[in-house]
Order: sequence, then structure tokens, then C-alpha cells
Amino acid sequence: MERGLVVIGVACAALACAGAARKSGPGAGEEAKRKGAETPREEVSGFDSSRLGASALKSPAGAGAETLVDEEDVDGLGPIAKITATLPTEKRALAVREIRSGDFWMNARQFVVAAKHFRNALAIDAANFPIRFRLAFCLHSSGDAKGAIDEVSKVIETAPRFVAAYQLLADIYIAQKDLAKAEEAVTKAVALASGVPQTELRLAQILRMRAEAGSGQEADAQKAKAAEILARLEKRVPSRSVVGIEVRRELALVKYGQIGRDFFEAGEALMNGKPADALKKLDEIVAKQKDFVDAHHLRGVALSSAKVNRSADAIESFKVAAKRESLLAVGQIYYERAEMEDAEAWFKKAIALDAKYQEAHYALGLVYKELGEYEKAVGAWKQAMWADRNSKIGKWAATKVQVLTGKLRALAEGEVVDPATERDIGQKFIETVSREWGLVDDEVQQKRIERIVARLVAVSDRGAESLRWEVRIANKPAINAVCFPGGKILVFKGMLDFVKQELDDSDDAIAGVLGHEIAHASLRHGVNKAKVITARTATTALGSPIMLNAFMNGFSRTNEFEADQYGVLYAYRAGFDPVAAMRYHERMLIKKEIPQGLGHPPHAERITRLRDYLLELRGKTRSFKLGLAALEKGDNARAVHHFELFLGVFPDSVAARNNLGLALHRKALIKVPQGNYKKSTDIDPTAKAPVIRFRAMDVKRRAKSFSTLGAGPVAKPVIDRPLLREAVAELQIALKSDPGYVAAHVNLGAAILDLDVDSDLAVSHLQTALRLDPANVHARCNLAVANLERGQRDIGVAALRKLVADKAGFADAHFNLAVAHDRADEKSDAIKSYGRFLEIDGTSGWAKIARARVAELSK
Repeated sequence: MERGLVVIGVACAALACAGAARKSGPGAGEEAKRKGAETPREEVSGFDSSRLGASALKSPAGAGAETLVDEEDVDGLGPIAKITATLPTEKRALAVREIRSGDFWMNARQFVVAAKHFRNALAIDAANFPIRFRLAFCLHSSGDAKGAIDEVSKVIETAPRFVAAYQLLADIYIAQKDLAKAEEAVTKAVALASGVPQTELRLAQILRMRAEAGSGQEADAQKAKAAEILARLEKRVPSRSVVGIEVRRELALVKYGQIGRDFFEAGEALMNGKPADALKKLDEIVAKQKDFVDAHHLRGVALSSAKVNRSADAIESFKVAAKRESLLAVGQIYYERAEMEDAEAWFKKAIALDAKYQEAHYALGLVYKELGEYEKAVGAWKQAMWADRNSKIGKWAATKVQVLTGKLRALAEGEVVDPATERDIGQKFIETVSREWGLVDDEVQQKRIERIVARLVAVSDRGAESLRWEVRIANKPAINAVCFPGGKILVFKGMLDFVKQELDDSDDAIAGVLGHEIAHASLRHGVNKAKVITARTATTALGSPIMLNAFMNGFSRTNEFEADQYGVLYAYRAGFDPVAAMRYHERMLIKKEIPQGLGHPPHAERITRLRDYLLELRGKTRSFKLGLAALEKGDNARAVHHFELFLGVFPDSVAARNNLGLALHRKALIKVPQGNYKKSTDIDPTAKAPVIRFRAMDVKRRAKSFSTLGAGPVAKPVIDRPLLREAVAELQIALKSDPGYVAAHVNLGAAILDLDVDSDLAVSHLQTALRLDPANVHARCNLAVANLERGQRDIGVAALRKLVADKAGFADAHFNLAVAHDRADEKSDAIKSYGRFLEIDGTSGWAKIARARVAELSK
């Protein structure tokens, strides 16, 4: 028998049904030889004789099958009283004694001696098929194939629905290398024991062995049938169970032949968090068989793992594999590097191989979303939905479409717990914890987590002004943390120890955990949990041990995913590495730690969702640059959208706030008629978001410059005053955050001038800008316009002439000087200034106005 093949044989399916299945290795023959038994045939059954009692003789075939049931258990070997129940007392006692002796020697693997005792028992009760089954097994194990076949055939005659007999018969025929008869026997066992995975696995193994021994169409058909059986089993049995592992191993052998064993072992190493071991084996495989596509793909997975982190080599390996999954993997590496054009190209290549490849359509949508190509993103996600709307990815795609299009489902409303009650609940929990569990007295660690919490709370959605945040370290070894209502956070000592041992004692990792807990409080998950608990148990006191236990069982899956994603957002805002939260769960998965709390999703799911969100978050930080690009193109509506997205990530960014105010201002100026002055406005291109790195490599950064442009007119002759007031409000918020922010003073002065409500306030902001930056051309230009519009023409014109003398290439000053001459009917000076403006700016909407005025003035 080939080494490593675990064949689930004689009575093994029946044993599994009785909860007594055990796996044995292929060295049973050597063990029997050491114990003095007659040397048996090559061990192929995998049957463990120590479990051969009545429990092994229960047939799983269902109604009508022979079943042995009895209360009496002889030395833990299974009940036997029913076996001899019909005999006279004296014979019954003698039969029981012989059966006990036979079971004893069988368990000692002395099969020849055991067979003699079973023959003695059969001499007393010849019609008893369980005794005859034992005898057949012992004959088989001692190498007497003919005798074993005779006895097991008699068992089948007596009990035609006894599944274990067919399994034993198959084992005997395998030992005789008669695989056709072995298949016939196991096929009958499968028919009788419907749904028993071990029996079906055995049939697939026999079919695979027949295919390997044969050739031609018949062998191909046998291999195909084995693959079909195994594919069904793979869906049914738990992947990490003994049978599940054997199913995957057998599938590898069916697909790839004997080299499949090494391939399977490489896959297991990868699944067990040992990519370096997997890579070593895969390197050997591809060296032997260069065209082994799946091995190249798996090698790429190992190379791209966080521990190995050789993404360039991974890409080459994936390219050799050239499967749709491989092309997708290449695209994902480029996507994580933020190399969007390459990512898009490889996702499209994967789709070209399979037009319904859901994962590739979904990933392509993410690329388009990050690039700001929203219609394409929606189209890609809809393709993913159509591939399989009910799958996990289909549901994710549907959610993305809803969020992007704004067509969200309404949320159910509930009762309100006011802030006072919320704080009261949290305080009672902390008191209960201190009393029941005790707190860690470690001033250094306490100050450390307080410092981290303070940074996170400062950027959360409910700051210190909303909740009285408090954090304590519980003296518990569990790897966990919990947040109670009112901002009361409990960190378990076991979590801090885990971070110290597994994650280099990283503040980033602790921030990921604490950010998650702060998000629970910010999103009022604890309040809702308390309402549910009190609704179920109306007499339960707030903060009681019963309620504490209910809280420790976790929030809903939806709440946990929400807290994960808001938690990394807070960590990112606070200046921590947001990817550390994902790394935390990766280590938990490798260490096989079970998520604490019944509502917590598995670590693998949380890793997947966090990665998806972090990539989306990275895309939102790109919105700042997309907003600048939109301003350059005069697409003010899109610029507003992009800057609002960026402020959703970094609400304290004064640069984004300034640009949002500018975009709103420009959007409000629906049309600027001829004869109006042009207010200068400042774009701030300086906001920088920390890079979100998924790999230990530098992310490519492409520099791009953005010039300051004026607003061009559009169709309707209307100023959108409410929108312009929004622009003023945004700029005022920016100045509240940073009173010395020159660009915001310039832009606010211009917006107030267009709003025409308080010219003195506009002048005041412009003068402040000039005090802060005397050389600021935009402030000088706007202040000149303010004086012109207030009737102080001489001051305004003088200021503009000084400006064009100092900055001859500043187009706005030439345009406004032209308008001032035009309004005073100084035609030649107006034409001259318009001409200078057109030399600098010949394409904008303002250029159209300038040309029209030159044409009219030249008549």
C-alpha cells in the first residue's frame, strides 16, 4: 500500500456513526509481528481492532438494518449479551467467555489466537453473524484471505444490510489487488450507508487506484467519477476535520497523480501559517514539473504572503500559472501598491478568461471607485451582482452600489437611552468588573493605554465633551477588550500580553483594538445592547453580573464589522498604522485563537472585511487629489464631492476645508455676466494623508502639480446663494481650526464679496491675509476688487496697476484692470489689458468674456 494513504475501511463508517472512529497507520503488520501474531497481509484497511465491539457492528443503513444494542459492556469493548441471549444459560456463559477471550486477543492484535476463540463461540451459536464478522476480520488481518472471504460472505447472507461486512470485503479484495471487486463491495456499502462520508471517500480512493492501475477511456472515467465524489464531499465535510483533510489530499492525488501528495502537503503548510515551508516544497515541485499550473499559482500565494513578502517573485509565478485566479492575484498586488492602471489591466485579463468571474468584477469596481470613475465602478459591481447576487461578494457589490448611488435602505428606529443613563450603565459595569475580576496595578501600562485612548477619542465621533471616557486593565488572561456604554473601556491583561509576544508590543496594534472598542461607544452599540438585554430580562439590574455576561457574549456581526472599520478609521486619523488591526487578527488566526463573544465573526472574515475597508479608505484619501484635478477642469460639483469624501476621513484638514469652500463658491457662481470683476481664489494643494501600506515595501508615489485657476461661467445667469452661504460656512470652520490660514481668509473674502452682504467683513479678511502674507497676489487682487466695488476706484486701479507691474504673469489682475477701464469707458486701455489677459489665459470661460468685450470695443 502506498505510504500516507488513509483508507477508511472495515467498519470505519459504522464506527464513525457510533462516534468511535479512529485512524491507524500502515504499520499494523509490523506491530502484529512484534507481538507474536501470525504475520498479516499488507495493512490497507485502516481499521482499529481495539474498537471492534458491538458499537462497531451497528449498521448505519437505516430502518430495517440489523443493529446490536445492549446495556452490558464487557471491559469497555462493547455490549455482547444480546449476541447470546437466545442460548441456554450454560451455553450462553460459555459463549460469552469465548467472545471475551476473542475480543481480548483481537485487541492485542493476536489475530490467530482470537480467531480460535471466535470459532469456539460459533460452534456454540453458528447463526450469530457478529461473531462471524469478528472471525472474518481476524482471518483477514492474519493473511487468510480465502477464509476471510468465506466468512464475510456468510455474514452478508445472514445480514445483507450490514454495511461493515461490505467494507471488510472491500479491504480483503484490495489486499488481493482485485480492485474491481473492492469497488463493487464499497458501492454496496455506499448504497446502504447513504450520507456516510468515510464510505464515499473509500469508494473514491478505490476508483483512483483503479484509474492509476489502468489506462484509456475506462481509467479516465474512473478518475472523473472519483473527482466527482470528492468534490461533493469537499462541500459537505468540515475542511479542517480528519475526513475533510483526507478528501483534499485525495483530490490532489486524483488531479495531479503522485506529485499531488507533495502539492497537498504544501497547501496544508500554507493553511497552517507556514508559507516558507510551503514555498520550499513548491520550489521542488515546479523544478520537477515546470508545467504544473496549480503549483505555480500556490507558489505565488506563498510568495505574496505577509511572512515571505516577495511580491515581485509572486507576480512572476502567477503569470506562469495564468489561471483566472492567478491573474486576479496579480491585479490585487498592483491594487495594494496603488498602481491602478496595472491593477485594472490584470483584473480585465482575468475577466477575459471568465466573463462571469465575480471576484474580478468586484475588484475592478474598487479600482474604478478609487480613481473616481463612478459610473464604471457601478457597472463593474453590477456585473459582480449578476454573477451571483446571493453570494457574499454579490452582497458586498450590492452594498457598494447602494452607497455609491445613494439608494440606501432605511434603518429601523428604536427607543432612546439618554446620555445620563448611558453613563450610568457604563459606571455600574466598571464597578462590577473591579469587584468581580480585579484590576491590574501597572502604572506604566495604564498611562500607555490612557495616552492611546486620548488620541483616538480626540478624532472619534463622540469626543471627551460627549462621554467621560475611562479605560482600565482587567486581571484576566483572555485576549480581549470590551467597551461598555458611556465610554467605559476594559482591556484584558491577556490582550496586552498577546500584543507584546506576537506583535512587537506595538502601540499601533493596541490602537487597533482600542479603536474598535471606542467605535462601539461612538456608534452607541452598547446602548442598543443594553436595551435588548433589559427588554429580555426586565428585572436585571444595570451593571449586574448577568448583564455583564451578556455584554461579554459580544455584539451582533453587523456591529462587530462596523466597529472594526470605524476603529481603523479612528486609528488612521490619530496617526497610528491602521493596517496593524488587520495584522492583529492575522496573528490571532495563525495562533488559532477563537474570537471572544458569541457575536464575533471569525478572524478570517474580519481580516477580509478589514482589508476591503482599508483599500476603500486609501481610495478616499486619494479624493483630495481628485478634488484638485476637478478644480483644474472646472468641474466644481465633482470637486465638492471629492473634498467632502476626504473630510469624512480627516475632518480637521484645513486644506480640504478651504478647497471645499472654494469649490462651493465656484459652483454657486452659475454665471458671471460681462463687466464683472474676477475674484482671485486660492487652491491649497498641501494636504497629505499617511500612506496605508499593506506590504513591507514603498508604495509608488506619482507627483502631480496643480495650478490655480479662475472660475469659468456656465449657463444660467443665477448665483446660488444658499450654496454660496455653505461655502462661507466651510471657510469659517477652516479659520476656526487655523486662524492664521491665509488661503481661507482670501477665499472667504471673495465669497463674502460675491454674497454681497458685508463688504467691510470681506475687506477685513483680505487685509488679514495681507498682514499674514504681504506678497499674496490673490489677497491683493481681491482687495483691489473690493475697493472698486465699494466705489473707491482710484485706490482699486492703483492697486491693480501695482500688481501687474510686480507680477506681469498674473492673469486675474490684468482682467480686473481691463474691467475697470471698460466700466470707465477707457476703450484703448481696456482692449490693451484684455489683450494681456488673453496672452496668459486664452482658454477659460473668462477668456470668452474678454474676447467678446474686445470685439465690441473694437467696433
